[in-house]
Amino acid sequence: MLKLTISDANAWKRSVDAIAALIDEGTFEFEEKGMALKAMDPSQIAMVDFEMPKGAFKDYSSSAKQSMGIDFSELSRVMRRARAEDVIKMELKGNKLDVHFDGKTSRKFVLPLIDATAHPNKPKIEFDALVKISANDLKEVLADVELVSNYVVLDAAEKELVITSESESGKAEIKFPQKALMELKVKAASRAMFPLEYLKNMTRNTDVTTVVNLSIKKDAPLMLDYAIGESKITYFLAPRIENV
Repeated sequence: MLKLTISDANAWKRSVDAIAALIDEGTFEFEEKGMALKAMDPSQIAMVDFEMPKGAFKDYSSSAKQSMGIDFSELSRVMRRARAEDVIKMELKGNKLDVHFDGKTSRKFVLPLIDATAHPNKPKIEFDALVKISANDLKEVLADVELVSNYVVLDAAEKELVITSESESGKAEIKFPQKALMELKVKAASRAMFPLEYLKNMTRNTDVTTVVNLSIKKDAPLMLDYAIGESKITYFLAPRIENV
């Protein structure tokens, strides 16, 4: 038995979209403490790690540890039909998921489950720099550097974060002094290059209140995470080593 009730429709919609921004399919794991998902994107260079604690649900009824394979493009399409005032109810029935929207009207959608059982391990990295930045500021910077290149370099030093992109068409450089950031902690200078499109997808479901955490280490995967309501989404993105 698995029955879930969610009263914050907007937060759940954003959570689903944040997962779907990176992966096509994945498996939700249900335990006593709540729901979780770990999955790689199709290119195998990025990973999503999502956690939604039991307390984030209005009702969380699970008879045992369970898993549920989901096509996230389909779930995302269904969730776009939810209204802010709707109470969302989901129930596992055999190899299908019943999704109910209870509000002004009562609506029901049925989604088939899929076989998506891969559970990648979370990378173990001792990061040398932590940057806390407004999501809006970060998205503005990504829009700036996109004018020049499809790759972006994050360079965290003791007193500033420098974000650059460079190509034959020119160069863009944006500097954030420590006072312009919400937090900057640097144990060692950390610089790495990443594909811009992934960073845009990872941040597109943030809002004006979102604080994004960037954990950086020289030529190592980036960890980017933020809260969505009571849930947390974490992304890992492999660097591009050459030309950094």
